[in-house]
Amino acid sequence: MPPTIHKKTTKIAKHIIASSLSLVDTNGKTRISMDAGDGDGYAVICMFGEDNSTIQISTSPDGGVHISLQKDGSSIALGIMTHDTGGLSIVRNGGISIIGMNEGKHAVIIKDDNTDWKTPKSKKR
Repeated sequence: MPPTIHKKTTKIAKHIIASSLSLVDTNGKTRISMDAGDGDGYAVICMFGEDNSTIQISTSPDGGVHISLQKDGSSIALGIMTHDTGGLSIVRNGGISIIGMNEGKHAVIIKDDNTDWKTPKSKKR
């Protein structure tokens, strides 16, 4: 059921300053959380779905930026970490696939109950 719309009776703020903010639905459940951190470099925006799914956008103290989607024990994460390294990871049913940088080189790593595979080392020319 959509929230009740009230006639505008108060002035709308043009700018709000806060270190964190939570938006709740009509049942009082947090649906969006924003936290600017405490000056340590962490900042996060997280949206919560009805079925325990989340979408999170964050920064880390080392300058990294990350996007993560999670639902039912599965996740997909995309990130750029220090020194312009980054990657994509997919986790499902205990298995993990990573596409990105490994020891300074592009790599694909797949691990699950039956497979442990990495991209082969490139030959020198």
